[in-house]
Order: sequence, then C-alpha cells, then structure tokens
Amino acid sequence: MVTINLLPNLVLERRRQARLTQIATIATIAWVLVAVVVVLLALTFKEYENHQVSGLTNQYNSLNGDVNSTDNINFRATAAAVQTSLKALDQLQSSYLDPKTILNTVDSLLPRGAYLTDVKLGQANSVSVSAKANSIAEAIKLYYAISQSQSNSKNGSFSYFTNVTWTGINSDGGNTVPISVSGTFVQGSGQ
Repeated sequence: MVTINLLPNLVLERRRQARLTQIATIATIAWVLVAVVVVLLALTFKEYENHQVSGLTNQYNSLNGDVNSTDNINFRATAAAVQTSLKALDQLQSSYLDPKTILNTVDSLLPRGAYLTDVKLGQANSVSVSAKANSIAEAIKLYYAISQSQSNSKNGSFSYFTNVTWTGINSDGGNTVPISVSGTFVQGSGQ
C-alpha cells in the first residue's frame, strides 16, 4: 500500500523546525550541565587545595614554633657547647703520648749490649732516655738507632724520634757506660 502525504509543506517545515529546536534545547541543556559539573569540580578541587595548604601551613607554623622555642634554642646551644668540648677532648687525646708506645719504641731501638735506666717525658712531646751500655760502641749504636728512627719508620706509620741530641756519655769507672739522649717523640698511626 502506498502512503500519500497530504500535509502541506508548511506543516512539515514546522515539524522539522520544532524537532531542530527540541534537539538544540537538549544540546544546550546538556552543555550547561557539563559546564556546571566542570565548575563544581574545579571549585571542589580548589577547596581541597586550600584545605591542604591550610593544613600544611598550620603544620609548618607548629614545627617552626617548636624549632624556635626557647627550650630548643637552649638545647642547640648546649649541644654546640658539648661538640666544642668533644673537639677539645679529641685534640687533647690525639696529642697524648702513650707511655707504653714510647717504651716499646725505645726498647726496639736498644742494642743488645744496652739497657734502660730512665725515661722522662717532658713538654711538647720531648723524651729523655737514659741507658747504660757495655761499651762506648754500644752507646753510640743506641744514639744512632734513636737518631735514625725517623728514616726507619716507613712513612710515619710507626713511632720515631726527631731532633735527637746527645746529652751525655760518661765512663763511670765501672763496666758500663752511661748515656743520655733526648729528642721529640712522634707517635705513629700504625700503633
């Protein structure tokens, strides 16, 4: 069966215009709704950021108050004073001469025919060694061993003497020869 459209073109045109108006209205309403949702999301995000910034600012102010509190400033001043004291003690400890190291070094330098009678520690790492030797040759060997100890120290890893002076050699009329040698003791890092 054949259908014949008996409506005039004007009615058909009005229906088409109404349908286009309806589609345009729906599209405009959808666009407005999307814009409103985007604006609401942007405002919510901005509010969230403001809340985060406010929380972090409060946390910063709280920590800053703690850091700059009188108690913390006093604690830091005390800690700085303790560190200064520890550095001074460390310097004092590093300049301390270990008597055992001195005696071991002197003992290792003694020739076979000599023995210690006295070791004196003085100011500025000075050490005076007194010994008795069986002969003048043994006394000279002791002086030579002490005076050459720096060249035998293997780059400062062992202790040695510097500025060594012969302070006396006497014959006491007996079988031994007293000798006195003094110098500056340098404690090595390997001991």
